[in-house]
Amino acid sequence: MLFVLLIVISGVIAHSMMSMLQRQQLIDQLDLRLKSIAMALRPQVSEYISARLEDEIEPLVEDVSNRTDARITIVELDGLVVADSHRDPKTMEPHDRRMEILSAIKSGEGKSERHSDTLDMDMRYFAVRIGQQSNPVGTVRVALPTSEIDDQVSRIQYSIARLIGIVTAGGVLICMILVAWMTRPLTSLVNETRELTMGQLGETVNLTGGNEIDELGRTLNELSRELSSRMAMLEDNRGQLLATLEGMDEGVVSIDVDERIRFANDAACKMFEFSVPDDVGRPVWEVIRNQIIETTIVDVLSSGETQRVEIELLGPPQRYLSTTVSAVPGTSDGGVILVLHDITD
Repeated sequence: MLFVLLIVISGVIAHSMMSMLQRQQLIDQLDLRLKSIAMALRPQVSEYISARLEDEIEPLVEDVSNRTDARITIVELDGLVVADSHRDPKTMEPHDRRMEILSAIKSGEGKSERHSDTLDMDMRYFAVRIGQQSNPVGTVRVALPTSEIDDQVSRIQYSIARLIGIVTAGGVLICMILVAWMTRPLTSLVNETRELTMGQLGETVNLTGGNEIDELGRTLNELSRELSSRMAMLEDNRGQLLATLEGMDEGVVSIDVDERIRFANDAACKMFEFSVPDDVGRPVWEVIRNQIIETTIVDVLSSGETQRVEIELLGPPQRYLSTTVSAVPGTSDGGVILVLHDITD
């Protein structure tokens, strides 16, 4: 029973740690999404503020908010709210004391999590500074509710708790089987010894063992050979797929849910002048630097629907690319695939 108790204690500890780690991972992913939206929005907002075109900011904020489902707030250096996608800025109090605003002004970006009285829900906020540290003019703040993350963590906690129950029940059953298996030779020995003490001379202690272990070893060897064969086949298929992608004239780029590059073939590398594997893992907006593609990626990650756009590469030489951005189906880690076709005459 000590073994079962250890399983339960380990399961409870693992449940607590995995829940915390999983929530932090989801929060980190949410922060990356919020940062991507804020960084994509910042140049246009900065241009409007510099040109004193504050009236143009509100439509821009509402448009991006509609496409990303995020709450977007533009705050001047003194804390005055210039635009907000979910509320009339004239009715809002100054935001100069918000934690994420203060951090963004000081270090370039800031984040926080708290309950929003305006929307009556827990929100995750991410803000980036507009302007240089020596001459800041305000901040772009993007926020999304954490309810979806909390729901995912709750589902994970339920799954872990159910798994602990199954493992505990299995542990009890295994303990009973192991005890029976381990005591069977001893029981036989006791029975044979009792018969000897009763005067049944000529009876011998006949203990056998190892047959089941030998059979298990043979089974594991067969399983190992089968798994080795399957792994070799998968590796061969992977090599063929990579060779096919490298031989394509079209550029192919795989991007994960954090908008970081997972793979790119030679054609894509030549189009945007980057290299693999040096740039694998970098944010796509650092490598490709195309606003249309960045915005389309955010849209597809949010909606899951394939989009097609045409972009212009200034070069030299100047080229036009037809770009298809599709969500990766049927995988747990998600992401998008970019297929770029050169349509320059």
